[in-house]
Amino acid sequence: MSDGLRERRPQKIAKSRENSTPIDTHQFRHLLNTMAQRDGLSQSEIARWSGRADIKQNRVYDHMSEFELVIRRQPWLSILLIMMLNE
Repeated sequence: MSDGLRERRPQKIAKSRENSTPIDTHQFRHLLNTMAQRDGLSQSEIARWSGRADIKQNRVYDHMSEFELVIRRQPWLSILLIMMLNE
């Protein structure tokens, strides 16, 4: 700490069992933001909830796959995919 200010370095808080890679608080921030996007929160809600001044900053934290984004924009594709898988 310098001048009584907390350093902005993420804290290591857990280890993955698979490869013993440390997981830090910043990675959880990415996870929570992606989960919020998947659950349908608006970009303005996510920015406000995350303490961001501009919704453009959300882009760095959103990790939905291209497939998820397509299905979100074209919901009928998920129905078609389910029908094809059930044949």
